[in-house]
Amino acid sequence: ELEKVLRSLRATELVFTGIATNGAVEATARDAVVREFRVRTLSDCVAAYDRELHLASLKSLGFIGELETCASFLHRLAA
Repeated sequence: ELEKVLRSLRATELVFTGIATNGAVEATARDAVVREFRVRTLSDCVAAYDRELHLASLKSLGFIGELETCASFLHRLAA
């Protein structure tokens, strides 16, 4: 089970990318929040087939976690 692996690694924050922002990405991020992980979505590394649904999901993801660009995230990792 993925949660057991993440807990054994002492993960506290999950970073999300992928397609279907309004489907799999948002659903998985919400599940992570329920399981008490911090959530970060890379806003320029997600996409959806419908722009309006994509933007609505980004707004929603911003309420449950952090939104950040890939460049900003990589810059923080390198620091």
